[in-house]
This record gives sequence, structure tokens and C-alpha cells, in this order.
Amino acid sequence: MATFGVCSARPQSFLSESAHGCGFLFRGFDKKAPAKWLGTRVFKQKQGDGKGGTVEVTMVKTPELAQILSDHSPDVVVIALGSNLPLALDSVTKTLELVRRTGASCFWVGPPDMRRPSRKAVDAVYDGLKAEGITTSADPKAACRLIDSRAFSYLRYPKEGGDATHYNGELAGMAARWGKDSAAAVRKALAP
Repeated sequence: MATFGVCSARPQSFLSESAHGCGFLFRGFDKKAPAKWLGTRVFKQKQGDGKGGTVEVTMVKTPELAQILSDHSPDVVVIALGSNLPLALDSVTKTLELVRRTGASCFWVGPPDMRRPSRKAVDAVYDGLKAEGITTSADPKAACRLIDSRAFSYLRYPKEGGDATHYNGELAGMAARWGKDSAAAVRKALAP
């Protein structure tokens, strides 16, 4: 399995090599970080720490999806959408085109519930994904199989605490469970 994750990235980030500074995880099939992506650390930038001070962060370019797919020729592609909204539907279309060219099975994990953006905004993302041919059914004609992560019943953003969007800090355990359940849903869908 190869993994390419960039904190605060959206699907469009993987089409444009946009830079982000809150963390990343790159692992090729050999479980090592591909040097060419680690080399995309572009500069240190000062950002607010949320407490009135600043911190230096290392920015990293998001790997281009076309290059990742070319380098790895995957059998299965899983796209996991966290809490970074809004979703630009043109980037969904371009992402699906790239994945279709590989012939790989495709799974798209939709966003979890949050306080902000509202449930209505999250529902709109799911509606947009469905409009692009990403469905929860096992239809072989579907562009990609949708994993609706709102269905994980324990994953309800608390009424208080956190920043209303991200599952970090005291909510990190919920994020880990979301990831495990998302992976389990993909494994179940792949089972014969």
C-alpha cells in the first residue's frame, strides 16, 4: 500500500501541487517516503499558533495525483476527504478522470460530521459527489464507490470542544476510529 496524505489538502491540491504547512505522510509501496516528494519542502513560514504568537512551519507541496498514479500503477485507489471543505466539483471530475485511466477500483471516503461547516454543507458535498457518479452502491458503472463516513454512528462532533472542524487534540481518538472504520468499509467492499 502506498499512502500520500497532506494536512489541509483538498482534491484540487493533488492536481496543482499546492503547498501546505500542517503536516504530511508520504509512503511508497516499499513503506519509505519517496525522496522526490520529500524534496518538495519549499520554505519555512510563520503562522499564528492560535494563542496570539507565531510558529515556523515547513511547507510541503502536495504530490500530483497523475504522478502518483503513474509511479505506482495501483489496483485500488482510496481517496479520503476529511474536513477540508468546500469541494470544487471540477477537481472531482479531473481526479476521477485520472483514476479511471489507471483501470483501478476507486473508493471515495466522504467527510465526517462537523459543527463547522454545517451538516447542510457536508450533505451538499455528498450530493456533489453523487452528482459526479460516485455512489454508495456496488454498481460497476459508477465512477467511484462512495464510503459515507457520516454513517459511523459514534462520529458526531461534540457540541463543545475542538475547533468545530478538525478531529485533532482531544478528538484524535475519534479520528483514528474514523480511519479504521473507513479502511474496514473499503476492505468489506473489496471482499468477494
